[in-house]
Amino acid sequence: MVYAMEELAWGEVRRLGHRGALFMLPIGPLEDHGPHLPCGVDWFTAREMTRELAEALSARHQTEVVVLPPLALGASLLYSLGCVRIPVSTMGKVVEKVGMELAREGVRKAVVVTTHGAISHLAVLDRACARVSRNSRLHMISPCRQIIMHFLSGGLRKELEAELGRSLGEQTWKSLTSDYHAGAWETGLMLRYRPDLVAEFHRELPPHRVEVGALTGVRGLNTHRGYFGDPALGSKELGDVAAGVLIERGVEVLEQFLERPKQPSSNRWWGWAVAALVGVGLGVAYQRSKSDE
Repeated sequence: MVYAMEELAWGEVRRLGHRGALFMLPIGPLEDHGPHLPCGVDWFTAREMTRELAEALSARHQTEVVVLPPLALGASLLYSLGCVRIPVSTMGKVVEKVGMELAREGVRKAVVVTTHGAISHLAVLDRACARVSRNSRLHMISPCRQIIMHFLSGGLRKELEAELGRSLGEQTWKSLTSDYHAGAWETGLMLRYRPDLVAEFHRELPPHRVEVGALTGVRGLNTHRGYFGDPALGSKELGDVAAGVLIERGVEVLEQFLERPKQPSSNRWWGWAVAALVGVGLGVAYQRSKSDE
């Protein structure tokens, strides 16, 4: 069964948390996605893919899942109109606070879902989830960095082509593996979820490539068009296939997460370690003072 948290009374939320329900938090920023897509691409796709993940888990394992309202937050955005930029530290604190509030209600398993692939955005979600897990009884993760990086680097090509039922071809695949923002993938996903918000002229837009260097990061951002990739390649078919493969991969990761017990927090051991070091230091100081007498 899948529940929307905003539709539940507080007692129902607490009962579901105590029964071991999985809580899912979608998060995606408002950001410029070129002239053909809305600023809410990451927000829409995070919301819809979270819902599909929840439904798939519930159908396969009778898992109770509670989906929170999506947060319109994100770090490391473009510098243009339509981008609501949030400091990394602020975003981390918000996600951590949500996690600690869920823990207070008795929730024991939670997942943060995002489709915004900026490295600092994904990293701050990882850190916030780790802090919540370390400081409470809630086990909270954000598996999206691993999945998104694997997807964009071409690691799921075999699964994508199997879903399509045909080879994409080397030239097309070369375009897709440098398709980072508002290009074919995100245009396809929006044609799946909100086709009414995709401009028809996306088919006429020229490709805009960027290079990714190991040390310099993304270059070419100074020639800003709001997209990096090939929107003309975007289609509902491509969006359906991408969503299907990503959902399947996400379900596999969450199945492992649900089966895995939370490891004991290491915070208390740091406390003991500090106490031990202080004790040793005091002991050494005492011995030295005795020898100086």
